[in-house]
Formats: sequence, structure tokens, C-alpha cells
Amino acid sequence: MRASYNSSTFWSPGTMYQIGGSLPRNKVRRELVDSLSNAQRVAITVDGWTSCATDSYVTVTAHYIDDEWVLQNHVLMTRVFNEAHTGNNLEMLLQEVCREWKIEDKNLALVTDNARNMILAGVGAQMEPHVRCIAHTLNLASQKALKVDRVSELLVKMRKVVTYFHKSPKATEALREMQIQLHLPHHKLVHDVSTRWNSSLDMLERFWEQQPAVLNTLLSKKIRRGEAMSSLTEDDMTLIPEVIKLMSPLKVATTLLSEEKDPTISMISPIQTKLQRHFQPDESDHMVISQMKERFRLDFDGRYTYLQDLLHYASALDPCFKDLAFLDDNETKDMIFMKITAEVVKMDGQVRIYYSIYCSWCLSHFHCYLPVAYLTDAYLFSLRKSNSSSVLIDVRQGMVIHLMRTRQLKQKVTGAPTESKKRQVCFDWNCAKSYKSVLI
Repeated sequence: MRASYNSSTFWSPGTMYQIGGSLPRNKVRRELVDSLSNAQRVAITVDGWTSCATDSYVTVTAHYIDDEWVLQNHVLMTRVFNEAHTGNNLEMLLQEVCREWKIEDKNLALVTDNARNMILAGVGAQMEPHVRCIAHTLNLASQKALKVDRVSELLVKMRKVVTYFHKSPKATEALREMQIQLHLPHHKLVHDVSTRWNSSLDMLERFWEQQPAVLNTLLSKKIRRGEAMSSLTEDDMTLIPEVIKLMSPLKVATTLLSEEKDPTISMISPIQTKLQRHFQPDESDHMVISQMKERFRLDFDGRYTYLQDLLHYASALDPCFKDLAFLDDNETKDMIFMKITAEVVKMDGQVRIYYSIYCSWCLSHFHCYLPVAYLTDAYLFSLRKSNSSSVLIDVRQGMVIHLMRTRQLKQKVTGAPTESKKRQVCFDWNCAKSYKSVLI
């Protein structure tokens, strides 16, 4: 069945209005169409969800950088989706949304979850790159780790305890009195939800915070515990902090990646590397922890191999990760920057890069912002203040003319970085005597 959204509802912050078969006359829509038309590229996110009334919805959101270099996010469509959630139907939905908002020529990128139908929709709609949501990926891998039999049993016991306190006002009051006596925070126990990321970890963390009060309350004669309340064992109490320690970095990573105001793709490779190291087996691990690590690695390690180069490029272009310190191999680092340089060379002088970063090193030497990369029709000079390689490029010849490794770099700049004025840039390479000056 064709996934059509005629006469659907358009949602924007503070705005809701109907979209019919013809172009609406709403001012907000016209302004958004104009803004999208000026965008160089647009990224699309698509997700399906179910309302409290059990209606199935699909939301499509556009993300792009406007002329003022501000990241914009706009919901293009939220509508009831009663059709079968097949890849073909979602593909047609995406294509129709792009035609409606006139963004078919924006070299669209796509972000979805890891569902098979979303993957097929991205392939059919020919949106590249198609990045699978990293937070959803982490949730899938963590769920696999928590399904280790021993951990599953522990979580079942935890749920029984939490449910007991949630359903018994008398037990809740007894717990509150015990918290006062033990000078513990007056926090309620947390019940996990299968669709809420990290909620099982939240349940364990809250129980561990309150475990003196919980255990003393369960031993109190004021309440009737039932058989379920005596099921926690000494082994359970030993395992809980070990599971919390193992899974806590996943919660931190998910929080960092759940960002709305800034792009997060540059974080994927560093976080991926950090988690892979964290989940490496260790001889001192509890047997259950070893099993959890293995389950996590089996699900997570192969997830982004199809996008590894792109993720490395994104990290290299992010000032926070530009040194690629999360990679151990210097040759790999050099190759990444060589590939980035080759991509810039392909632009053949048609695009100007005015990329500046705030750097305390630059301020201390020049008291100004230093253009890190500047492209003209003649030359491109790419400079990175790092312990890795610095690359000099001859754009006219389309080839690397020199590659050197240096530990220290001192730079003196003469002239303003304008397109019309040539500037002479002098370098003092402590590790190399050649290429002491380059005329840009």
C-alpha cells in the first residue's frame, strides 16, 4: 500500500497546521521551505512510535546548518501510519516528504534505528550515508548483556522488590522512616521499563543506594514481606555492584550522545573505542561479568564497520578529537588525514573553507583566531597543531608534495587571510630542515 501523507498534520514548535494537496499559504511553512532551499546538505531522521492510545505514528525531522552557521532542526511530518511498516512503504514515505519540502537535491543523509525495515527504506530511498542511531545501538547491545541468565534472574528479583514497595503504602512509609534513621536520601525505588534506555541500570543503582534501608525495612515486623521478599541472596548482593560498574559507562555514553543542539557523529568512534576496551575480558572478572562482556562485544563490535572511515573523518574534523588520540596506530591516523585532504583536493578550488577554531595556543602567540584551513584556487595549506603529521598540498597539481612528522611547530603569519592577498607563511620545523617557507 502506498505510504501517502496527504492531508496530514505538520508539527513545528509552537505551530500546528494542516497540509493539503496544494502548497499551504502559511508563513511559517514558506519560511521553512526557503531556509531548507538555502541549505547545502540536509540530514533526515525517521522514527516510528506508538501513542498512549496505541496509534502508530511516524515522525520525519530535518537537520541542517543555516547561513548563520546555526544548527536547525524542524519536524517535517508527524502522522498516523496505519500501513504495514515495510521498508518499501517507509521508502515511499521518505521520498514523498522530500518532494513536498523540495529537498530531493540536498544530498540527503539518513539517521534511523537499527530495524530491518528502516535499513531497507534507506537503501531504497538512496540516502547516503545511512547512520544507525548510536544510542539505539548501545541499548541493543546492553540488553543482550543483561539477558545473561544469572543477570536476568537478578533483575526479576529486583522487580519484585520494587513492585512490592510501589504497591504497599505501609511498606513505603516504613522505608521512608528507615531512610530518615539511616540518613539516606529520600528517594523512591525505580522500576525498569523495557523500552526506556538504561532503566534496568537505574533500578539497580537506586536499589544499591537504598539497600541498607530496603533490607532493614524488609526485616521489620511492621510489614508482611511474602515469600518473594526473601529471595535475595548474598551472591545477589555481591553481583549488583559488579553489574553497575560494568554498565555505567553505557549510561554515560548514551547521555553524551543524546544531544539536540550539537552534532554527535564525531563522538561515535571515540566512544566505540572506549567501550570496546572497557568490555575486553579480564582474568579478575566474575564469571557472570565475563559472560556479559562477551554478549555485548558480539552484538556491538561489528555494528559500524560499514561507516568506519566516515566516523574517523568526523572525529578528525572535530576540535575535541582532532588528534585522534583514541587510535593507537599512527599510520592509521596519517591515512585518515591523507584521505580528508584528498577529499578537499577533489573540490578543485570550487569551495572555500573558512574554518577557524578557538585555540589557547594560537591566542597566546597571535592574540587572534588562526585559520586552520583555507582553500583558494592556487594552494591549500592544511595545518594541525598535534603530534601527528602535517600535510602540505599543491591543489593545482592535485597531489601531496610533502609529508613530515613533527613534535613542535612554531608559526609566524604575515598578512591578513584574505582571498585576494597572498600571504607568506614561515615555519620553523624542529624535526626537519626542508620546507621552511611556503608561499600561499
